[in-house]
Amino acid sequence: MAQMSPFQLFGMKPAFMIDEAKLEAAYQAAMMKVHPDRFADRPAAERRVAEQWSTRINEAFKLLKSPVKRAAWLCENAGRPIEAETNTRMPADFLMTQIMWREALESGDAGAADAVRAEAGGVRADVVRGLAEAIDEKADWASEARRYYLNIVGKYGPHIQLLLKKAGGVLDQIKYICPLHGPVWRKDLGWFIEKYDTWSRYAPETQGVLIVYASMYGNTENAAQALATSLCDKGMSKVAMYDVSSTHVSQLISEAFKYSHIVLASVTYNLGIYPAMHDFLMDMKALNLQNRTFAIIENGSWAVKSGDLMQKFVNNELKNMTVLNERLSLASSMGTDKRTELEALADAILESMK
Repeated sequence: MAQMSPFQLFGMKPAFMIDEAKLEAAYQAAMMKVHPDRFADRPAAERRVAEQWSTRINEAFKLLKSPVKRAAWLCENAGRPIEAETNTRMPADFLMTQIMWREALESGDAGAADAVRAEAGGVRADVVRGLAEAIDEKADWASEARRYYLNIVGKYGPHIQLLLKKAGGVLDQIKYICPLHGPVWRKDLGWFIEKYDTWSRYAPETQGVLIVYASMYGNTENAAQALATSLCDKGMSKVAMYDVSSTHVSQLISEAFKYSHIVLASVTYNLGIYPAMHDFLMDMKALNLQNRTFAIIENGSWAVKSGDLMQKFVNNELKNMTVLNERLSLASSMGTDKRTELEALADAILESMK
């Protein structure tokens, strides 16, 4: 359960159209891992984390089961919140349809209810198809386009900015976007061009937290999960978590460019940074990642060096980065005595977003 988005918790790709049977099976499997019986003889800190994970899994399951909540989450995660509490505007044709249905139901016609039910079912199907097209197709494009663009030409942001400025006077005349690799786009071009602008300015797409961890025996991973849980409990819904050893670096780079804050959690290895984590740092440098805030979790059994080395790399090798002063430092496993330190780190991350 290393991934923190509702979809990632269940090993599913973010999409409006989902396999509900697969979701149900993944939910049952996830709940088995955090069942109270499995932690009955474990320390209080581990039982508490298991309870938090159980709550998180249940909340994610309820969200994904609801088409409305699922669509709202996907829109918000893409930077397009629906603002349901304040945005009460409705299309005129939608309101007219409601009036017609209400009048039909109040007419007393014996077949009115069935007719309205059938018509409403057709409208619902049309809405679902529209949401799938609007959400899934754009989401798929944004994710894969970000991954392709940033891993190939991410370091050439200034050149892209220059091109966009030169094209600024004719952007409204552009009819097609024809990538060398990928689909040809004929509509919503402003949305796509905005993405290129964001990426090439090295600006984060999302105010959220990416946690990347390197763990040998699971202790650093447990600490990373505890931090992710704390952030979620404090109201941060946009948290993604990846194992640097099992995730392709192109995905890590894509996510690093997406999120505003990055947590590096690494065990000390031969008095240095764990090799896979060091490789990730080198790739961020090569692709010119900038303008992010970093937090650090370090671990080591007798000589904890990874934290200082990661901070030195970020400060000296990357551009326009901020490293938070708060740090979680572990000597092998995380005990209850480290809870205050972990909460302080979570608070510092959230405070830096204000």
